[in-house]
Amino acid sequence: MTRYTLWLTLACASLMFAGCDDDDPAETADMGAEGEGEGEGEGEGEGEGEGEGEGEGEGEGEGEGEGEGEGEGEGEGEGEGEGEGEPPFPAAVLAGTWTSAACEGYDNGDGTTTWLDRQFTLTETDWHLFGTVFADGECATPLFSFDIDGPYELTGPSALGDDVAEGSFRYGTNVWTAYTAEMAQTFTDAGCGADPWAVGEPQPVHETGCIDFAVAIDDCPDGEQDVVHLDGDQLYLGERSVDLCAERAPAVGEYALQRQVDQAEVDQIGFFPEGVAMDAARTLYTGSTTSGEIRMAPLGQAAAEVLTPAGALGGSVIGMKAAGDNLWVCLSDLAAGMVHALVRVDLVTGEEAARYELGGGFCNDVVLAPDGGIYVTNSAMGVIHRLPAGGDALIAAFDDADYAPEPGGFGFNGLVVTPGGELLVGRADDGNLYRFAINADGTLGDPAVETVDPAPVIGGIDGMQWWRGGLYAIRDGAGVRLVPAGDGTWTMDPLAEGLNFPTTLHIDRSGNMWVVESQFPALFDGDDTTNGEVPFRLVRFPLY
Repeated sequence: MTRYTLWLTLACASLMFAGCDDDDPAETADMGAEGEGEGEGEGEGEGEGEGEGEGEGEGEGEGEGEGEGEGEGEGEGEGEGEGEGEPPFPAAVLAGTWTSAACEGYDNGDGTTTWLDRQFTLTETDWHLFGTVFADGECATPLFSFDIDGPYELTGPSALGDDVAEGSFRYGTNVWTAYTAEMAQTFTDAGCGADPWAVGEPQPVHETGCIDFAVAIDDCPDGEQDVVHLDGDQLYLGERSVDLCAERAPAVGEYALQRQVDQAEVDQIGFFPEGVAMDAARTLYTGSTTSGEIRMAPLGQAAAEVLTPAGALGGSVIGMKAAGDNLWVCLSDLAAGMVHALVRVDLVTGEEAARYELGGGFCNDVVLAPDGGIYVTNSAMGVIHRLPAGGDALIAAFDDADYAPEPGGFGFNGLVVTPGGELLVGRADDGNLYRFAINADGTLGDPAVETVDPAPVIGGIDGMQWWRGGLYAIRDGAGVRLVPAGDGTWTMDPLAEGLNFPTTLHIDRSGNMWVVESQFPALFDGDDTTNGEVPFRLVRFPLY
């Protein structure tokens, strides 16, 4: 949950991201000169109605009697007031995970915008929110996150509509994490939490509050008075122009939360996926290593549908990354070894838009660099290729036969660009990390080897991704967080275990780690009757 002062106070607090003025945030919310509320309900007996608003307000209870007052009036008569009676739906139907369908932009009233992403997990009795405030409209640059939970209840029907319920959402814990030095200093200066803030280190704020956005529990003992609108697989909470600890949300909010799935599925015998990607609209993509077919699953949809039909690309789809209207795909050939190219697929049509040949080897994974260039690992050779921004051919950014794997083996695999501007590459054979400096012309220096402990047992490093200060990877048959030990070595913190031979991962802006189950042992066991278990899955693991 949030409070009405979020949008303006954060704009003022982070001057490097937005301008601000001296207006009081509460005064900038135009609630109208007059407000009127009506109490509605079924049954007979004494009832009350409430009217809320700035200026003259009037409240009426169904039946006889009415009252007037500044902002609130009460009437007594037959019937029940607003919020009394049964809610239009039971809390049980809300159970599940609900994710922002879009990067949410909120007008601060001063020409600036606050950008937000939310993910709620609800049971019949408890709510949990992991949200992030971003510096940009793509929700790509996080400023800070908030992780809140507590009990809730639906208290009755709302006058806002037949399918809107009133609810009370109480606070339990509230933990924030700053992702920039500026935000950390802002929180320290504002007295948020008990200790000085550091980038990437979570800190509870439910006892102190923070910038009027984080409410101290003692300041909101009865919880925020929100409204809940359920429309199929979309959930809406209340518009937040008032302090919900003191007043009911005056309207339903404009942004939908989409019911999230726990896994995306490919119901196709012998599909055997390897790579995964997600676009800005939160559609998941994966590809087949046997047929080259590419499937997609929009947000909230479990069944993955065909984007690019089998055989259209002429090879095996391996690693992939989405950018704009394009899907960059490493195309190889697990059978004959005759295909090795980087392919750009148009996400609108699903058709091949461009192809860039490696000239041999095995195209495995791809990462987009900040300068617009693309790096590609060649797992059969000691080569890392680069497609310069706007270029028409791949060039060798690094080429050294000493780093080639044993014949028939796999070497360089997953890769990421670090926050410090280096290229970090994992190897499938020894399970270690190789750190490359990126030169001004995009070429790579000689790598420094950084050991990951323990040594791999069933598989080295495959897909990797940086997410909010941490390095996440698939290694040794699990999704793990790789933790630097400070001496050039790393340790593993397992996060996603018990999977059927995972290969790659993608972490979305809501903190969901999507892991591909490739089922490769069934593909390579030599048994022609084994086609793996259907459906093939991309499994979601929340990281917060």
